[in-house]
Amino acid sequence: MRTWLLISSFVTVVSACVVATPAPQGPQPAPEVGGGDGEGGGPPAATSGGEVCAPGDTCNIDCPEGNCAVRCEAGAVCNVDCSGGGCQLDCADGAVCNADCSGGGCQLGCGGGATCNVDCSGGGCQTACDDSAVCNVDCSGGGCG
Repeated sequence: MRTWLLISSFVTVVSACVVATPAPQGPQPAPEVGGGDGEGGGPPAATSGGEVCAPGDTCNIDCPEGNCAVRCEAGAVCNVDCSGGGCQLDCADGAVCNADCSGGGCQLGCGGGATCNVDCSGGGCQTACDDSAVCNVDCSGGGCG
């Protein structure tokens, strides 16, 4: 009886620890911002914990593991190499974003007056461009939208 009580207590404590520990989460899909009426949509916002390129800065970002989130602020120039795929790039109004997504499955939002150049040789990339943005998309991998 004493052994059973000890084992039962141990299992209860271990179960409580397992339940109380949150599961790690990877990058989440970027929510749509702006527009809201379905026209033009607006760029996806970078997920929390992503890299931010400050206004007026030039940032060169290499993401060999994939699933990176980058926010390129107004007036910044962002050069993103996402060989791992699944990256999210939010290019704010007036920014310049150059994305090479050889890993495929990238998401790019291009705000008003921004210039976005995307090379999606991995395929499956999604680009949301504001009506006043200049977007050049090369999707040699196919399946882009």
